Amino acid sequence: CPAGVWTIRNISQILENTVKGDKLVSPRFYNSEGYGVGVTLYPNGRITSNSGFLGLTFHLYSGDNDAILEWPVENRQAIMTILDQEADTRNRMSLTLMFTTSKNQTSSAINGSVIWDRPSKVGVYDKDCDCFRSLDWGWGQAISHQLLKRRNFLKGDSLIIFVDFKDLTHLNRTEVPASARSTMPRGLLLQGQESPALGESSRKAMLEESLPSSLGQRHPSRQKRSVENTGPMEDHNWPQYFRDPCDPNPCQNEGTCVNVKGMASCRCVSGHAFFYAGERCQAMHVHGSLLGLLIGCIAGLIFLTFVTFSTTNGKLRQ
Repeated sequence: CPAGVWTIRNISQILENTVKGDKLVSPRFYNSEGYGVGVTLYPNGRITSNSGFLGLTFHLYSGDNDAILEWPVENRQAIMTILDQEADTRNRMSLTLMFTTSKNQTSSAINGSVIWDRPSKVGVYDKDCDCFRSLDWGWGQAISHQLLKRRNFLKGDSLIIFVDFKDLTHLNRTEVPASARSTMPRGLLLQGQESPALGESSRKAMLEESLPSSLGQRHPSRQKRSVENTGPMEDHNWPQYFRDPCDPNPCQNEGTCVNVKGMASCRCVSGHAFFYAGERCQAMHVHGSLLGLLIGCIAGLIFLTFVTFSTTNGKLRQ
C-alpha cells in the first residue's frame, strides 16, 4: 500500500473556481521509514505552465522522527499516482509520476543547499500542520483537464492521489558503473533560467522556489504528532489498489477469483453432475449422488443381462 492516499472532493468546483498558480497542499503522511511526505496540487497548473493542465509536485515535511533519520535523504523514489477509478482493473490507466532524490538536487533559493535536507533546516513553516515543509519538486503539466474528464479520474466528483517514498539504497550494490552525468531530470527549471516553450502534450517538471525572505523563521512551539492528526486513515474511501491479485484471473474452469486480504482465493463452479475443486479449480469431480446412480444402473444392467442370458440358455436346453 502507498504511504498516503489523498482524496480531494468537489474537484469540478475546484477546477472551475481556481486560477493558474493556485494550489492545494495535502496532509502530512509518513512512509515506512518515518519520513513525512506530501504533495501539492495545482488545479489549473503552475504560473509558468499552460492553462488546461493539472500540476502535481512532491515535498517533505518535518516530523517527530527527524532526529534519527538520514539527512539529506537521497536514493529515495518519490511516487505520485493519480488514480483512474475505473471499476474494471483491466481497463484502468492511472497516471504515475516518479523521480529519485539526490544530493546534487540543490537550489539557489536556499543558498545552494540540498533540497532534500532536513525540512526544519531548509524549509518554511506551515501553520496548517505545525511543521516545516520543503521546496516543491514535480510537474507543472502532469495531466490535461481534457484527459481527466475523458476517463474516470474524477469519478464521484473526487480526485484520488497516492503518494509513496521508497528506499532504493539497496540497489547501489547492483549498480553498473557509468560516466558521471547531471542528475537534474530534463525539463526541471531553476530560478533565473528561461523557460522553454511548452507544447500541450509535453510535461515539464518544475521546481518551486518561492520561499519567504527569512528562512530563520521558527515557530516557538510544536505539537507532538498523535494518531488523531496523522491524517492518512481519516475520511478516505480507500479504493482497490492497482495491484490486484485477481488480475489476471488465476482460477481455471471458469472459477471466480476473490481478493481475501491481498491473496487470491478461487471459488469453483459446481454443476448438477460435476464440480471442480483444488487451489485453482483444476480438478474435476463427479457428485456422489450421480456416481451412486451410475454404479446402480451399471450393476442393474449387468444383472439384467445375466438373467436374460440364463433364461435364454435354459429354453435352448429344453
